[in-house]
Amino acid sequence: MILLLPIRPSELRGQRLPRELQKPISCLTAWRSVVVPSLWFLEIANTLLKLERTRRIPAGHRRKALAELAKLSPQVDDAPAVSAFTAVSDVAEKYGLSVYDAAFLELALRRGVPLASRDQPLVEAAKKAGVLVIP
Repeated sequence: MILLLPIRPSELRGQRLPRELQKPISCLTAWRSVVVPSLWFLEIANTLLKLERTRRIPAGHRRKALAELAKLSPQVDDAPAVSAFTAVSDVAEKYGLSVYDAAFLELALRRGVPLASRDQPLVEAAKKAGVLVIP
């Protein structure tokens, strides 16, 4: 099982999609299952929409990327949303993260799963917390 994190606009600057997503998607499909907090869907959709609106990706690539990501059929863990005022906020405070990023780290900690991310502050926090990070 793996925890998948959002692809952030800063990670995609100057790169084209869906080619940029081909490696992460092919890597992820090798895993038996992918688990994400419900927030993941909103973050991915919003990031890709922003990239399309600012013309960092060509028109139409957003829909292609979303279609490829949908094929992963991620398992949704709603606990981070329910625990936003408690456990997730505690993780955010402890590791200096936003509550959004802490939702992913809290899920990895609670489930004992690796975390896939290139977001440097989140990667550093995960390593401090003893979570295996997949770049």
